Amino acid sequence: MYPIERGLCKRLLATFLQCLSEWRDDVESEDVQRLGVAFGKAVKLRRVELDYSQEELADKADLARSFVSGVERGVAKASIASVWKLAVALECKPSELWISAERMLGR
Repeated sequence: MYPIERGLCKRLLATFLQCLSEWRDDVESEDVQRLGVAFGKAVKLRRVELDYSQEELADKADLARSFVSGVERGVAKASIASVWKLAVALECKPSELWISAERMLGR
């Protein structure tokens, strides 16, 4: 690896944090909540298509049933790993769940 000048590293980090802060300000909490609800509906829709109960999905995904319930209601935020586990258990790609959620949002 190439050594990075300490000052440069600090400037890059400061720039990154500034951009992250500006991006976060652009995303309204209402939009994030709507996206979470839409994603949860996409998960539930796929689960029902496969005729799985929440408990069956939770077992297949190695997640807690209460977490799956929270995701479906849009109150629990799924991590990247959780989205992946849900998609595998639902026999689909993670992107298919997000596309379904986007359609529900009309995007």
